[in-house]
Parts: sequence; structure tokens; C-alpha cells
Amino acid sequence: MIRANTSRGLSLSAALLATVVIGVCAVIATACSQTPFVDEPDAHRGVSETSLSPLESKILVQNELRDTTNLIGGEWELQLAGISYPCTTARGNEGAYYSALMRFVGTPSTTHLTDIADSVAARWKSLGYSIERAAYSDDMRIVMGRNTGGGRLSFDMDPWEILLMNDGPCVPTDYDKLASEDERELERTSTPDPLDP
Repeated sequence: MIRANTSRGLSLSAALLATVVIGVCAVIATACSQTPFVDEPDAHRGVSETSLSPLESKILVQNELRDTTNLIGGEWELQLAGISYPCTTARGNEGAYYSALMRFVGTPSTTHLTDIADSVAARWKSLGYSIERAAYSDDMRIVMGRNTGGGRLSFDMDPWEILLMNDGPCVPTDYDKLASEDERELERTSTPDPLDP
């Protein structure tokens, strides 16, 4: 089950949290992997140009998160959705990507920690993502996936929480115009369903 947290203030705080989470993952991966994911300005630049529209990309981000939470089970809280960020497309054009962050509600069970991480990695691989994994302690698992369009998925599980983040592919668009449209939509809708674009 998914609970939507639609507070604008909390969404902005969640955005900062998401940046920290990805930054920590990048630092850890840099130390422990030969091919780390690094969150640099062009980190969302894919190796091939996507044909998705911004709306299609937004829906893709949400559907992939739904799919992963259904796979893991339990109750989830959507903390960040419907916000676009600038990026550079594979061909060097101006673009944007959508990001969403979900947190598992309650304390996760670590009894089947490896099995859960295995299932997540297998599902993302079946969706066309290249996979990197890390296990820096017996009770922590990180799975990261990236597709050719620059989209990135991350799964971070420890005894205290599970975080899921999806940064969609970088799609060609006028970012300033798209960001203005997103802002107006957030202001217009007092209690939106972030998983229903």
C-alpha cells in the first residue's frame, strides 16, 4: 500500500534528503566499485536519446516504483514526486528528468535481506537496467540500476529503513517551461495524488 505525503515543504525536504542519499551512495560506490555511479552535472546523460515525452517519463518513473514496492510488499510513503530537474540529453540537448522517492513505513525485517535485494536486482535487470550492488555490512544492502536513457533506480535497505528512489530518463524539453508547469500544478492542486499524473 502507498501513502502519499503531499506537503510541499516536506517534498522539498525530501528532495534534499534524496540528494544526500544518492551522494552517500556515490561516495561509497566510488570507494568500493570499479564502475561507480557518480552524481555529477551530466550524470543523467544517457548513451542513447530517449523518445519519451516528459509526461511519459513521469509515468514511467511512477510505474517502476509501483512495480518495485509491489514486489517487496508492505506499506510505503511517497515523499517526493512530480518534480522535474534539468539534465543534458545523450545528444547534448537541453532536457529534464522526473524524480520520485519512497520510504518503507515501519521497521523492515532483515531476515531475508539478501533475498529481497536479489529480487529487486533481478526485476530491474529484466526492465533493461544495468545493475551494481553493494553490501558494506551484514545488515545493509544497496542496489543501483541505470538504463541507456540516463534513468537511475536505487534501493537502500538497512535495519532501520528502506528507501527507493527513481530518477527517470533525461528527455528533450524546455526545462524552464516544464518546471513552471509543474510548479503551477503543485500550487493548483491542494491534495493531489502524486502517482496519478
